[in-house]
Amino acid sequence: AVVSTQSTGISNIAAPAMFLLVVLALFVSARSEREYHALRFGTSTSDYVTFSFDMSPFRSSLSLCTWIKRIYTSSSYPIIFNYYASSSYTWEMVITPDGLWTQVVGDGGLNSKQSYFNSPTGTWFNLCLTWSLATRTSKLYINGALIATDRTTSGRSLVTGGVIYFNRLHPSSSTSSSYVFGGELFEFNMFSKVLSAEEIGTIAAGGLCAGLEEFSDTRVLRWEDIVQRSRRGSVVEIDTGCEQKANLTAKL
Repeated sequence: AVVSTQSTGISNIAAPAMFLLVVLALFVSARSEREYHALRFGTSTSDYVTFSFDMSPFRSSLSLCTWIKRIYTSSSYPIIFNYYASSSYTWEMVITPDGLWTQVVGDGGLNSKQSYFNSPTGTWFNLCLTWSLATRTSKLYINGALIATDRTTSGRSLVTGGVIYFNRLHPSSSTSSSYVFGGELFEFNMFSKVLSAEEIGTIAAGGLCAGLEEFSDTRVLRWEDIVQRSRRGSVVEIDTGCEQKANLTAKL
């Protein structure tokens, strides 16, 4: 009778425990799979991702790196990323897929670099932006190559308390479809330090599916978090093929 009672007790405990393990395994698997997905944005101002984020780690230095595929070419001023802080009376950060606008701490000195954004439509390319308050320097890289450097305003740090938008400007700036990106985005990450030219070159050379484990200590705004944010309108996840490559590598 004692053995029977013990056996029943173990069974009663093991059943829910096993269920929890299965649920956890499914959750981890699903989350891992989504990290390998890109986002494809629609061509309407109703198609976007927005959220508030603590930008204080980037107040005095930052780096931003992402992979971009331009598909929609009818926008006059396509906006991939806009960090808007109303207290600064300007766009704190803007990233575009064609180089017309690139802004950090409200400074547009990296604007009008379209001649360097020469990847064909429908082709992935890598963009990185760095900025430091101490050196008052911002730099823009395309596919690992430095294409522009600018001096930002002395003493001007990144304003916090703003809102992030992907695929459009903040509505208080404009609701025009002329500012819609309408393309694909992958591995958008922000780091709380200035990445070196060598580090940026490594990220670009590694290709679309390169891992970023070595930057885990400073990678604050992470793609795996962005891809799980709620979306408005037509914003869908698409397969990049990176999960299959990762699985093949793991088996070698």
